Amino acid sequence: MDQTLINIAFTLAGGLGSFVLKATWDALNLLRKDLAELQKSISTQYVRREDFRDHAQDIKEMLVRIEAKLDSKQDKP
Repeated sequence: MDQTLINIAFTLAGGLGSFVLKATWDALNLLRKDLAELQKSISTQYVRREDFRDHAQDIKEMLVRIEAKLDSKQDKP
């Protein structure tokens, strides 16, 4: 009878362990799938840092030219 209880305990522990491992494995695969989708959407929705800096520099240069034009217009009577 003692061996039967030990066998039942090990069987239940193995089953519970298998269930936990399977749930963890499925969650990991779901996270991998979500990460792959996120990587795809990031490349289409967001601007790369270098591109942003280039465009920001262009805008700053335009603003400097506009400011210079306004300063030259202001000096005229």
